[in-house]
Amino acid sequence: MSLSLEGELSVVRANELKELFIDYVKTAKDIELDLSSVSEIDTAGFQLLVALKKESDGMGRNFRILSVSPAVENLLDLYNVKDMFI
Repeated sequence: MSLSLEGELSVVRANELKELFIDYVKTAKDIELDLSSVSEIDTAGFQLLVALKKESDGMGRNFRILSVSPAVENLLDLYNVKDMFI
């Protein structure tokens, strides 16, 4: 089961998506995100990804990002965490 996100993954949207992601982690065996259509991501969006990864790891679930947009790739490169998610 995978989720695809489009548009911005910013502070406003991260708050909206937090509950959705937590519910997703509780029900999915493996957590996969397609971020190829994310146009913009900020620190709040990145923090949401880290929280989702930690929650998944804590529940013994596999978590990975299937594909990323240039904006997401730039942020993962900036924080030097690409190997953590992909």
